[in-house]
This record gives sequence, structure tokens and C-alpha cells, in this order.
Amino acid sequence: AIAMLDSEMRYVAVSHRFIVDRRLTNHTVQSLVGRSHYEVFPNLPEQRRALHRRTLAGETFSVEEDLMVLHDGKKDWIRWQMEPWWRPDETIGGILVSSEIITARKKAEEALAASESLLRLSQEAGQIGSWDWNLESNEVRWSDFQFRQFGFVPAAGEPVPIEVWRSLVSSDDLPKLDRALRSLFECGESSEIVHRINLPRGQRWFLSRVHVRRNESGKAVHLLGIDMDITERRILEDNLRELNRTLENRVHEEVAAREAAQSRLRQSEQMQSIGQLTGGVAHDFNNLLTVITGTIDILADLVA
Repeated sequence: AIAMLDSEMRYVAVSHRFIVDRRLTNHTVQSLVGRSHYEVFPNLPEQRRALHRRTLAGETFSVEEDLMVLHDGKKDWIRWQMEPWWRPDETIGGILVSSEIITARKKAEEALAASESLLRLSQEAGQIGSWDWNLESNEVRWSDFQFRQFGFVPAAGEPVPIEVWRSLVSSDDLPKLDRALRSLFECGESSEIVHRINLPRGQRWFLSRVHVRRNESGKAVHLLGIDMDITERRILEDNLRELNRTLENRVHEEVAAREAAQSRLRQSEQMQSIGQLTGGVAHDFNNLLTVITGTIDILADLVA
């Protein structure tokens, strides 16, 4: 939007964009020419009028972000420049104003800032660090929490040499990590990698979730990832596995003891049955002997 005014702040020329941006629906380019700027905008603050006087005295002003309140009460963010224009005799003929509405850009920037703030809060709450590896420049950028969980002071978005990260990875896990990354570069989309990191507070287990971004030809150009410390979870999992193993051993021991007791019980029952059988046989045999003995006694009496 452009407006050219003379030294009395009367419009010499205006662009159609100026009328649209200022919501001057009752005016046209032709109807504005010759009219006073202060007549069209009667409620201009003294601060803005003072800028006009200083511009007519030869100063130039520019603002990248300014909140413009329109005559209907609506607001727009604009960037503008105000400068004097000169006559052929090198005297100031008036003011040239150019402006551009940046409300959409401003809202997008605010939304992006809010989103980034929410992301930082989410990462802090979830204890998750994030990183972005530009494979073409070989620059890696860490989030603030990524710096902190690796024992560094946040470096305000400064790139981190890839060698710094590699120096932290356990030497036992580095070959596995390299193989996983090479596979991801070649044909993958995303992957999860569990590895150990050596930190000043000791060795920690980390889970990395990695996503590859490719260009139009399919070449990997970016790796985006998050790192989460899973040491405590790993310890709990190890403890649970040990508990399950111990429980299984105890179950096996209890089952073996129960089977041994049942075996002894069966042997005892068998011995009891044999004893009862033996006792019955002995009783019957004793009865038979009694009859035989009695018969022998009778025969002995007859013989005598």
C-alpha cells in the first residue's frame, strides 16, 4: 500500500491497496486525491502527527511490526516506512508512505511460537529430548532438554558436531547403532533403537525413535528423532524378569516337592495295603492251623 502526500498532508496519489488495507470503503483513488490525511483519519494520535512533522523535516522512519487500529475498531499488524520525497529544487515536497499488512504472518509466527512452547513443555514433562540431523550439512541441532539430559548447557540452537554425540554412545552399542542408521538411510522410514549413553552420572539406557526425510529423488536428507531415558524402565524390566525367573524356579521346586510327597504317600498306602493283606492271610492261616491242630489232638486221643 502506497500513499503520497504533499507538505500540507494532502493526498497527491494513493494505490488501490492503500484503500483496501485501510478499509476506506466509502472512498476511491480519485476521491482521496486532494483531501487532507487528517480529514480522512481525524482520530490520529499526536504521536503519529509528530512523526509526520519530523518526516517533513527530513527524517525517515521504518517499523517492522506495528499494530494499526482502523477507523472501524479492527486491528491489523503492518510493517511500514515513512520518508520524505523531494522536489527538483531539492526541497521536501511531502511524505511517501508504504506499508504491508503482516497480520497473517504475525498470527502464523505466534501460532508457531505457541506450538514450539507447547512442544518444549511436553518434552520437559515427558523427559524427552529431540534432535534434527541435516545429512547434507552434517549439522545436528538439539532441543534444550536434549542438551540437559546429556549433561550440557543448552546452546540456543547452535549445531552440535556429530562426533560429540558418537563419543557419548557406548562402544559396545555403536556398531549396532551404525548398522541401524545405514539401513534407515537406504530404505527405511522410521526405526526404534535402544542403546546406552555414557554420561557423567553413569551409563544410561536410551530409546531413540528416528524418522527419515527424503528429497524428491528419494535421497535421505534429514533425520528427525527423539531420545528418551529408559534406564529406570529397563531396571524394572530386568527386576521383573528376575522375579519371574525366581518364581518359576520356586514353582518348579514346589511342584517337585509335591510330587515327592505324593510318591511317598502312594508308597505308604501301598505298604498299608500289603500289611492289611498280610494280616488277613495270617489270620486265615491261623484259623486253618487251629482246625488242623484240633483234629490232630482228636486223632491222638483215639490212638491212645
